Amino acid sequence: MISLPRIVVAAPLLAAVAAAAVARHCNAQSEAATAPKSDARAKSDDKPKSDDEPVTDDKPDFDAMIDALASRNEAPTFIHLKPTYSPKSVSLFLRQPLFPKDYDWDDQTRVVRALNRLFECDDPELWEHLLKYVDDKRYCITRGQPPSSSRNYTVGEICRKLVWSRLEFAERHTKSAVGDRANVVYVDVGISDLQKWRKENPDKSLYDLQVEFCERALKAIPTEEKLSEEARGRAEKKVRGYLDQLLETKKPLFFGSGIPGRGYTEKWAGLLREQYERQQTDEEGKPDGQKKKDGN
Repeated sequence: MISLPRIVVAAPLLAAVAAAAVARHCNAQSEAATAPKSDARAKSDDKPKSDDEPVTDDKPDFDAMIDALASRNEAPTFIHLKPTYSPKSVSLFLRQPLFPKDYDWDDQTRVVRALNRLFECDDPELWEHLLKYVDDKRYCITRGQPPSSSRNYTVGEICRKLVWSRLEFAERHTKSAVGDRANVVYVDVGISDLQKWRKENPDKSLYDLQVEFCERALKAIPTEEKLSEEARGRAEKKVRGYLDQLLETKKPLFFGSGIPGRGYTEKWAGLLREQYERQQTDEEGKPDGQKKKDGN
């Protein structure tokens, strides 16, 4: 957890208070809106739903929805903050964003709303539009998972994640029945470049592509060495269940998606800048030998 706001704290109690301060300033709304997905589970009651809603003439402007992901802000740079929870751990650093002083937080709120709209849209036509933007380098949003895995996301990375969320349910499995991310195994279905694969199958619908993905996964699971016999059996049962549902409904399946971490708030960003500036001031006052010892 990020320590705030001082660099050198001798008492563990102060460090605990600082860590709690960070948690209070996390953006709860953004976290809920873009919560990380579990093992390719669906948006509701752990079961994928088919896209069988009534069709209307009022189609949304999918390109505009995707374009709305582009932030008007400049992406923050990243800094390394020394942790204060252990004064002896001077060689450890926390990687956190340094947001520009003129960062428009209202625009970030707009981007979060745009993300929500995309994550909740189950129209299969959106999938085709997302494919066009997977290489879009425009800055979208910054997410944080204290203490050290904060990162910037581009529009293309968000689109790529959404594209894969409607296919990877067949290839993404776990070594144990109750597993975390360390237990995840992706079976090799022989498809890595989705855009190329899509061009090679222009007449197939998303439904057809999901069926093919399931069939490829069922062929790959029995030879996946990273999965035990029990895990392979569990994976095969899961994929067959999805395939049966696809063949029964003739509609593509929709799975909820999201991006990991928490959104930064203006107050949290301000505290990080304050800590960084104090760290810089402290470093400037140190003898050169001490700076070198601390890894500077």
